[in-house]
Amino acid sequence: MRRLVIIVGSISVVFGATWACTFPDVTFGPADDVEAGDGDAEPAPASDGALDAPDAPEEEVDAGPILIDGSTLDALVVVDAGGKVDASGCTGCDCDGDQYNDLGKAGCETAGGAPDCDDTDQRSHPNQGFLFDKAEPPRNGDWDCSGKVEKLWTNEQATCAGLTLGFGCANIFGFTQPVACGEKGTWIRCKKRPGVLTVDCVVDEQKLETQLCK
Repeated sequence: MRRLVIIVGSISVVFGATWACTFPDVTFGPADDVEAGDGDAEPAPASDGALDAPDAPEEEVDAGPILIDGSTLDALVVVDAGGKVDASGCTGCDCDGDQYNDLGKAGCETAGGAPDCDDTDQRSHPNQGFLFDKAEPPRNGDWDCSGKVEKLWTNEQATCAGLTLGFGCANIFGFTQPVACGEKGTWIRCKKRPGVLTVDCVVDEQKLETQLCK
């Protein structure tokens, strides 16, 4: 119960009537969901701190020196050409299994195909490519049965010295001195000396290279 007191000047009037104050109950419910505005972005997924790295460029594979006719060594070189075989008990016409027949063997005269010049060596047969192997008897580096030894790098006196008017420098490449089949030597390629008025060549590439034969 409450009393109402009214103060007028210095006189206080007290009314004995009672009155009650009541207030409506206010119930606080769960907060309404707030929709994200344009500026509210959804939280980003957890990151381990690592950034996505760009794709690494493919490593270029060096096909070897480019020959003067524009071809590469891959088209001319046979890396695994086989080797000697034991043909002591062989009665057939192709004892080394290289798909070429020994037409000089009794009973094989009409076997057909290009004649194999050494039916005990898989490396020796017609149409053979250039090999890394060292020369040895009886073929001595003539792996393609042509009757002569052919070297891949025919220029064995390459030099970048002297005047070539600069235009032919890129076509000068090879060994600086003769190199035997299967052996290594100094191989160079030339280029025009930098400069507008220069007319001579300088070494552009120099390395140890193997002389290949067939």
